[in-house]
Amino acid sequence: MSTPQSKSAAFVVFILGVVVSAALGDPRPIAGLVGQSALTPQQRDQIRTYGEFYCNQLATGDIPAVERAKRQLLDPMRAPMVTGEFRLAYSKVLTPGLAGVIDGDSPHAAVNALQLLGFLGTPTALNVLKDHLDSKDEDCFEIRLWAARAFRMAAEAGRLDADDLNPLLRQFGAACRSETDPSVLRRQFEAIASVDSSIARDVLLSAVGKKLDELQGQAEPSRLMEAIYPALLRLRDQYLNPRLTAADQKVFGKDVAHLLCKVFEVGWAHWDNIQANELTRTEIGRSYRGAIRLAENFLKTIDRTVRTAEPPRTQLGAAWENADKSRFKAEHQAWRDVLTGPPYNRR
Repeated sequence: MSTPQSKSAAFVVFILGVVVSAALGDPRPIAGLVGQSALTPQQRDQIRTYGEFYCNQLATGDIPAVERAKRQLLDPMRAPMVTGEFRLAYSKVLTPGLAGVIDGDSPHAAVNALQLLGFLGTPTALNVLKDHLDSKDEDCFEIRLWAARAFRMAAEAGRLDADDLNPLLRQFGAACRSETDPSVLRRQFEAIASVDSSIARDVLLSAVGKKLDELQGQAEPSRLMEAIYPALLRLRDQYLNPRLTAADQKVFGKDVAHLLCKVFEVGWAHWDNIQANELTRTEIGRSYRGAIRLAENFLKTIDRTVRTAEPPRTQLGAAWENADKSRFKAEHQAWRDVLTGPPYNRR
């Protein structure tokens, strides 16, 4: 129950908010425009004034000012019944300013700008991401990470079509090849997997496979397996997707099976450097252990469908856990034999 004192305090807070807003010269709110299906020139001017004002605050303010500007820019997009007309008009205003913030000197402001682009979720907004996906173009790992998260936010909102998504999907696939930060790589894989399409499946399969090839060619174990392990879970989800036809599942399963065997190849290549050191076994080895167990169980699931036969009764995960090198080698070879024969063998 509210008291006279609490009501008085609330009134004081309200008055202070009005005073602060007036002192800052805030523009007129645009909450009343978000449901408009047709915007007048005056309303578009109001949106432009509002968006440009808070984009400037985002670009030039200190951390509290940046956070406030982000809230003010985000609130209209969180309102119920936002029309496509408003979203496109708002995006047209915000996108140039947000692009400038990302190119500025404040990583904190840049991350907030990327979040806003993800909420906008328009083709224009996503176009800004293309220069910030790849470590060859973008030095800041936080910006690369949030570019991936922004794409995922937009893709999962379901407002974009294949023509908007596919070019960036392919760019993400290329970016994965040069990525060296496991946190960023994980978000990149998640971004690709957020799209439910045959192109997204092919891009993810290729990106994970090429990363495994890269690791296999290295002498030292890699923390990038921390990103590959959850990507295998994503591939399993895609394989088990009920919208996938039985014929497509079989084709996809054959390709995934070859990729899963690469996990064993990487484990074998790094066996000595991981198993010989207890600290390495505990830290880096954890993701290897999880990936090997998942790959083996997933491979058995695929094999029952593709060959319609009982899969090899291997326990590669247990062999890894027990540091049983000879058993790991023999059971790895058992799967190699299966995958070099029909119907897995490739022409």
